[in-house]
Amino acid sequence: MLAPHGLTDADVNARNASLTWRWRVQQYSNLNLTCQINITHTQRYMEHGVGLNATVLINLRPNWKYKVKVRCRTAQHFWKWGDWSQSVTFHTKGDVPDALDVWMKKEENQTVIVWKMPLDNQSHGDITEYEVTWAKTGDLNQLNKTRVHPSVHRYTLCADTSGEHVVTVTARNKHGSSPPSNITIPVISSNKTSMNTSWITGSNGGFNLSWFGSPKASCGYIVDWVPAVRDGPVDWQKLRPSQTSIRITSISSENLVDGLRYSLSIYACTQTSPVLLEKKEGYISETRIQGNLFNSLKFKWNGADVEISWDPVPLKQQSAFIRGYVLYCQDKSSHSFSVTSDNPEDTSLTAKNLKISSYTFTVVARTAVGECGNTSITATLNFQPDSFIKTCFISLGAVSILLLLITVLCYRHWSCIKQKVYPQIPKPDMTDWLTSSVTNVHPYLLKDSSHHTEEQMDIPQLLYKSGEPLNNNTHQKQMALISSQTPQGYQNLHLDTSNPNIPSLSVFPNLTYNLPMLGEDRTPTSELKLQVKNEYQPQSLAELFRQNQTDQHPISFVSEYIMTPQPPSSQ
Repeated sequence: MLAPHGLTDADVNARNASLTWRWRVQQYSNLNLTCQINITHTQRYMEHGVGLNATVLINLRPNWKYKVKVRCRTAQHFWKWGDWSQSVTFHTKGDVPDALDVWMKKEENQTVIVWKMPLDNQSHGDITEYEVTWAKTGDLNQLNKTRVHPSVHRYTLCADTSGEHVVTVTARNKHGSSPPSNITIPVISSNKTSMNTSWITGSNGGFNLSWFGSPKASCGYIVDWVPAVRDGPVDWQKLRPSQTSIRITSISSENLVDGLRYSLSIYACTQTSPVLLEKKEGYISETRIQGNLFNSLKFKWNGADVEISWDPVPLKQQSAFIRGYVLYCQDKSSHSFSVTSDNPEDTSLTAKNLKISSYTFTVVARTAVGECGNTSITATLNFQPDSFIKTCFISLGAVSILLLLITVLCYRHWSCIKQKVYPQIPKPDMTDWLTSSVTNVHPYLLKDSSHHTEEQMDIPQLLYKSGEPLNNNTHQKQMALISSQTPQGYQNLHLDTSNPNIPSLSVFPNLTYNLPMLGEDRTPTSELKLQVKNEYQPQSLAELFRQNQTDQHPISFVSEYIMTPQPPSSQ
């Protein structure tokens, strides 16, 4: 068949268009024809009819340019197509934009509403503005509304974060507003506990994500990714409920860069707010970290140990996952050893038992692409006496504080301590001695403390007769008598009576008692009564011994016991 002639676009609308053509051969109007319409070299429509010379194209894109051509064949010669007609070009009319693809991004305590810029086949004309409205889920009548410039595709929501909000975004062009796109913003909790983040390693320039299906995903899943170390744009993709895996590549996303860490999140789409299921971090491709990564490298001596510390490495300087650290120590004699840590959160390593020398300390980061980020520091190990001096000062201070506390305690409790250590000695009670009616008490007998009754004892008069000789028998008898009258444990010193200057009336020296001794020619003129109690009563210097001349005979004074001055011998 010959090619159709005079192909024209008779009626063009936003989503459909009518085409007509003519036949040069009149007999074609009676044949059963099948015609093929090729639209922009991609879509092809098949039409059947007798003498076919028109067709209607449907499901066209508004505000879109099309190029169309037609060819036909007969039913009898169905294997052989005729020639193509000349092409005709037309532009469909504009229409309201398609519904926007809306998502959210959390930034600290705020929520940012984001949407993808409509493509040409989605905007159906030039976008003049966007309109954002929001309200609490429990009070949809109080709407808040704002307009956003067509070049901006995000809006920071200024709303109460204690409740859920329903946000609606629409796009507007000269033909009207797009269908509303809704998203429910969850409550931003003050609880800082977050979901554990796992590592993911990219392959072949992309991420392969898979997860277990969730019964919460009533309307599918949302996977988003955003740079983890800087304020970059967020990208996302919405999936069907039956799809639980996705591959993200640089083709599907223009934001993927090698050596940049990304944060990937998987959400379940529900009838209310999205629910976070998993969170991952990873690199499309890890690259080597540049040198001098640890700019704040410091060292600290601790005896024979050296602690090398550094500040936490910022994520923006990590072009690969840091899986640990290695500390290399090398002295001036090139002897070296290393200390390794498998914890990427560590900020210090310690080299122990070092000798006095000059050392070079090098810290490196362990990554999947090798050790990198080398940073060195040189130090000389000298055991300085600072620690010893500090220890001495601390010890002295502790001792001083202890002594001060003891002094304060002793001062506050001095009365009690004095009573315990130096008890007060009671003064003699002289009143009872002077007023007692007891007479002739022997001055050298001590009352046994175990007796509780009062006793009276006669005190014999000790006289010395200058003319009476002292013989051995008398001396022995007198010693026996004195021994029986002397209290146990009491012993007087031997007095030297050879000195003639000592008067006949003298005082016997004793540490406790000063007893006045009477000579032969002296007679007591007063009566003394002594009451001996069961308690210790010291003797008084004022006591006088009364001589009982009627009831007792005088006994001789023994020179070995108390020697009084003797008169000069007549012989």
